Amino acid sequence: MNSAGSRGSAVPPPLVAGCLWILACGAADWWSGPELLVSALYLPGILWIAWHSGRIVGLAAAAFASVVWLTVDLYTRGGYPQMWILLWNGCTRFLVFGTTAWLASEIRTRRIAEDALQRQTAILGSILDSMREGVVVADKDGRILMCNPSAAEWFGEGAVGGRLADWVDANLDDAHADSAAGRLLRKAGEGVDGSGELVIQGARKGADRIVGFSTRRLQGGRADRDGVVVVFTDLTDRRELEREIARAAERERQRIGRDLHDGLCQELVSISFAADALTMDLDRLGMAKQAASLEELARLVRSSNVKAKSLARGLFPTGLDESLDVALQSLAATVSARSGIACALENEEPLPELGREIESHLFLILREAVLNAERHSSAGRIRIVATATGHELVLEVIDDGDGIPEGVASPGIGQRIMKYRAGLIGADLEIQSAPGEGAYVRCRIPLAHFSHQPIQP
Repeated sequence: MNSAGSRGSAVPPPLVAGCLWILACGAADWWSGPELLVSALYLPGILWIAWHSGRIVGLAAAAFASVVWLTVDLYTRGGYPQMWILLWNGCTRFLVFGTTAWLASEIRTRRIAEDALQRQTAILGSILDSMREGVVVADKDGRILMCNPSAAEWFGEGAVGGRLADWVDANLDDAHADSAAGRLLRKAGEGVDGSGELVIQGARKGADRIVGFSTRRLQGGRADRDGVVVVFTDLTDRRELEREIARAAERERQRIGRDLHDGLCQELVSISFAADALTMDLDRLGMAKQAASLEELARLVRSSNVKAKSLARGLFPTGLDESLDVALQSLAATVSARSGIACALENEEPLPELGREIESHLFLILREAVLNAERHSSAGRIRIVATATGHELVLEVIDDGDGIPEGVASPGIGQRIMKYRAGLIGADLEIQSAPGEGAYVRCRIPLAHFSHQPIQP
């Protein structure tokens, strides 16, 4: 057997020491007779074994000590009129020894568990204190029970004891407080799982920050949920990086659109004119067959030119260089002419200027919603409704079609891109539908955003 096996099979030293103590007490009891040694002197050995070796071994040690004492008592002491008295005394001592061993092992077990809990609590506290994410724990009434230092930067040092709903009212503007994310945070204490994004005003040295959060129900031993954990993540830098990437992609997309329109399309037009001229020359020379073939080639070139122009308009939407209103009106007119569906823009007054980047994302979101309604809803009417209030711009696409089918388990790539674009510009996107009652897409963007540097184009 190797050395590791030898060490693993060795008897633990505390057990050896305890047994030797019990045997020494038995030997002293045998030598001294009934006048000197008392059974309480066996207890240190039993306690030592139970403390270091656990409950089962401790009870075994208690039984061993009782047997040693009873054996000595049987062979060295007399004067008892009945044998059952000795047996009764032995059982009584085993009860005392066993109780002592059980209590010692229980105290030791609880002390070990308490030490482990303290270590785990210290580790958890260290993790929470060092996390960049803010962690908030609230009870079922939405009252904050705990927040780590990162969360205290969002909620303030005196946040514990306050309510999440009160914090929403105090720190978010009207548009964000009434958004889907704001409503979710208000009722987070009810155990509602979800996620969202908010702009927190004046957080972290006075700068407004874009913050993402997720809520998860506290799950304990009981079936019901008694609270919620909210994790906050500062997304400002990430969103700014994503916007820079999106700006670069938007510039490249517009450049490709212009190159298609001003370059390829013009060359295709020139080719079609040259083909027409060559066709007439062939007709004059009496080469009718060759002229017909060239005429068919010119037709294909003109068809390719139409498709290229359509691609160019998709990459560089018509009217967007003027204003969002003009682009949406052009979109509605194109859909009506192409599909026969009544599509119109409804706005009582001109839309506010938001900048090319923001308007481009909004247009692409609405265009995706309109095209989805045109292709999939069997709608007879599509409305593009634009409403500007004092603090937000609300854009809606409403159709009277079939709605989203009930069997659709998750949104498609188009919807995911729409929500991604909305997140880039700090907008709140809602998509709702009822089978047979149509669908609507609502995009709400707070106008207060555009005074903040992180989301300016």
